[in-house]
Amino acid sequence: MKRVITVSIFLLSLTQVKAQKFAKEKAEINGILDQFRTSISKKDSVSFLRLFTPQAFVWIGVMKNQNQFKKVIAKKPDLKNYFSVGYDTFYKFLGDKGKQEEIFKNVRITNDDVLGSVTFDYEYWNDGKMTNWGKEFWHLIKMNNEWKMVSVIFSIAE
Repeated sequence: MKRVITVSIFLLSLTQVKAQKFAKEKAEINGILDQFRTSISKKDSVSFLRLFTPQAFVWIGVMKNQNQFKKVIAKKPDLKNYFSVGYDTFYKFLGDKGKQEEIFKNVRITNDDVLGSVTFDYEYWNDGKMTNWGKEFWHLIKMNNEWKMVSVIFSIAE
């Protein structure tokens, strides 16, 4: 009986340690969300660019609404219903605009020791006006004990 109790206590403590570790990592990933949002609103390129893996990276936006897409191609017939750029190009685009803000809602984080994903609904604001919204998905990896973004994909509604 003592052995069963000892094993049970050991297993319970392992479960608590693992839960605490995942909670710590979720807090770290939440920190990435805060840094992302803050670096956009403060136009802090150093903080923004530090969030991403320096190697292969994917950033793709897809228009959600076919009517919206038809309006866009009426102006520029060579466009597609999606765009793909690097995070540095995306940041340069932000720098050309007025006051920028991205708001995250319904954030869900899934992670283990070295992989993480974040999904959320977003609203993008430019000079106090919501310009687009949709759903966003991030993939992250832990490199040298730091979380870095590997990909961002999102839908675009206007």
